[in-house]
Amino acid sequence: MTKNSCYLQKQYKQNAVIPADAGIQNRIKMYIYNVTVNIDESIHDEWLLWIKAHIPQVLGTGKFEKATLTKVLVEEDMGGQTYSIQYRSYSREALDAYYRDDAEKLRIEGLKKFGDKMLAFRTELQIVDEYTVNFK
Repeated sequence: MTKNSCYLQKQYKQNAVIPADAGIQNRIKMYIYNVTVNIDESIHDEWLLWIKAHIPQVLGTGKFEKATLTKVLVEEDMGGQTYSIQYRSYSREALDAYYRDDAEKLRIEGLKKFGDKMLAFRTELQIVDEYTVNFK
């Protein structure tokens, strides 16, 4: 674990918005805040570097447990490349707090930097159940 990741983990714990009843029942009610972004080829490499620095800023708000950056494997009619960033929120309250306290400021950064070269839309997903398998 790097020095930066240790710092970020400590920062998450300090800023975390975790409800008092964060037991099994609440984990079923977790939310994913999904941001899907189409990036123009002319800014792709710069955007990819930027988003890898931006995601820790979003996590640093304490409203999310983790994030996953994925590339959408589809050819877009409009061109460019598409990515999905899935932020797993601790609760509905944490996600609402993110919208209220942090979202606008963090969204504006990307808009100022990339303008109409990126197109983003956001969706919320509620985790209904999770499954894993362990082959031994």
